[in-house]
Amino acid sequence: MKIKEFAQKFGMTPDGIRYYEKKGLLSPTKSENGYRQYNEQHEQVLQFIVVLKQLGFKLDEISLLLHMQEQPISTECNQMTTSFIEQKIDEVTLQMEFYSKAQQILLHVLQLMNENRYSENKEVIERLISTMYSTSCTGSDSL
Repeated sequence: MKIKEFAQKFGMTPDGIRYYEKKGLLSPTKSENGYRQYNEQHEQVLQFIVVLKQLGFKLDEISLLLHMQEQPISTECNQMTTSFIEQKIDEVTLQMEFYSKAQQILLHVLQLMNENRYSENKEVIERLISTMYSTSCTGSDSL
């Protein structure tokens, strides 16, 4: 399929697909007339990219994993992949903890507002929001 159809299938723009090509994440074949051609393998790669992006992976990390997929299976490759995945699990865990705490704070703020107690607790709410902001900037989990 051509780039326009391929992009539409995944809710993307052709420019987004070209960007992944530029970054070396996708390598379509080209027909005699120069049009890019995408097949099922490209679909699988793009699904992999989209899922990993949703999990917070950076494009260079996705590129590394795609490169590692192409390598022969070996103990060294397995150890590198395992170490990398464990690191990402730790990062996702920290993000989940942050969002869980953020949800608790926002629910508390919502409760105060619904009870028309916002004005008497404005300073508390502002402090909670400030703490969330500081935590998100520093990567700390001390909410």
